[in-house]
This record gives sequence, structure tokens and C-alpha cells, in this order.
Amino acid sequence: MDGSVAEFIPGPQPPYKKDDPYSTEAFHRLNPDASYALPIFLHVVDPRSELSRKTLDKLEGIWNSRWNFGGYERYHSSSQQDQPGPWTFATASIARAQHDAGLIDRSRRSLEWLLRIQGGNAGAWFEEIPLIRSQMPTSGIVPWTSAETVLFMIRHWLGLSFEGDDLVLRPNLFPDNRECKADIRFRSSRIMLEIDKAGEVSYALINGTRMLPRQDGTIQVPAKMLSGRLEIKVFSR
Repeated sequence: MDGSVAEFIPGPQPPYKKDDPYSTEAFHRLNPDASYALPIFLHVVDPRSELSRKTLDKLEGIWNSRWNFGGYERYHSSSQQDQPGPWTFATASIARAQHDAGLIDRSRRSLEWLLRIQGGNAGAWFEEIPLIRSQMPTSGIVPWTSAETVLFMIRHWLGLSFEGDDLVLRPNLFPDNRECKADIRFRSSRIMLEIDKAGEVSYALINGTRMLPRQDGTIQVPAKMLSGRLEIKVFSR
């Protein structure tokens, strides 16, 4: 309330489970916390700013925090009332911020971890990967990690988002990506998107009409064009 950063949970606190860090450790840190990624991938702050980069550097403290097989925690292990261990939902959220911030190696690492971890091939991830016995019975499959990966693909990799009712294109392919195509439903319409390669946008053809990028490198598609079948071809430098 006085504006200072809260670093610890005030104590003493009653134990939660007999073997979780919250119950067995003397100090309970609050930072870093995976929710740091929210204002970055929601573009409340500029993802390419120094502030965003330093914030994501801070989040590296919860990657492989007390284990060696990858993944990010929700927040610092010492304040966990569940268990220490990586959370698939937190990792998918952080990947979105990493990609927009231009930390491509980290976003790829996060995605590859989600692919390799149990449930990755099916898109049916456990909420978290338990490291202590008491948490195993309540570790279940959740739907929101799969939603986060879809959001990553649409908003951050293919780069489709909205400003008011207008569609904005901001493709952000991985450097080694070649041509990609996507067939996306939007309300009662279809968006047929083609991107020739990774790189800055040179121009786009919207149903055959040539459109140049704005100053920030994005293509703005007016709302009046978003009906029926929309064919978009993006050409990069």
C-alpha cells in the first residue's frame, strides 16, 4: 500500500500440505511471477521495450527452478501451496510474451518443451507437472493450455489481431520458416492467409488489392472488407 515492492508473504502462515514448500520453508517469496507476461503479450506495454526484455529476463528465474527437465512455474517455488514444478499454462503464456518481444530462441524452447512433455502430441496437457507425492492425485488435464497454444499461433506467429473492428496483420514467423498457409474462420467468414517467408512485411494483397504496411510494419484491413471469403497474401522483405 505504500508503493514498495512486495517480496515475501507475511508470516507466520498456517501450513497447507505437509510436504509443499509453503508449509516446509521459512520464507515465501512472491517474485518472479508468471503473470509478469500478461501486459507484454496483451501489448499494454511495448513488447520490444527494454522494460519488457528485463521483465522476461527476470522470469528466467522460474525456468528449471528446482528440476532439470524444463518448463516455467506459476511463481517462486517457496510460496507454492501446491508443489514445486513446471506449469504448462504458465509456460504457454510466457511463450506468447517471449515471441512478441523478439526472444525467438526462448519462445521456441518453450514450445518445444510443450511438445515433448506428456500430453503434447495430443494437446491434452496436465495443469502442472507434480514433483511431490501429495499433489499427484489432483494433477489433472486442463483445456486452457491448448487455448494458449492456439492464441500463440493466431495472434503471435501468424500475427492476426484487431484494432476496434479492423483486422491488423503482424506476422512473426520463426527465421527458418518458409511459406505458410492458414485457413481461419472469422465469424461467418473465412480468412485464407498466405505468408511467403519470415521477415518484415513489404506489402500485402487483400483480395487482389495491394496494401502497404503502416509505419509500425503492420497491415490494417478495414472492417468493411471482413465479410465472405478474404484472401490475404503477405510478401516479406
